[in-house]
Amino acid sequence: MSRELSVPSLHINGTGFEMLKNQYKNAYTAVSAASLALRETMPHRRDFYVQENAEHAYVMARQQHVQRLAKLESIMEELEELVGELYNQRDKQKGR
Repeated sequence: MSRELSVPSLHINGTGFEMLKNQYKNAYTAVSAASLALRETMPHRRDFYVQENAEHAYVMARQQHVQRLAKLESIMEELEELVGELYNQRDKQKGR
């Protein structure tokens, strides 16, 4: 990960491990579903060939599509990292 994530601290007055873990896992599931849906929108050359700069428009559309997918992948990676950090905190608290 290229940037530092701010991870919630597990403590007696804060949100519990299970709730935080489930919230992040639910978010991951939703982003994963969005990623699958987005993959179905892959640009096709047939939708651009009537444009004046058809090849350029198609290439740009593909690049933008890949960038959108990468953003979702990045979010999923962050969510995985957050869950992992929660497990690390819990394990330290339990002396593991």
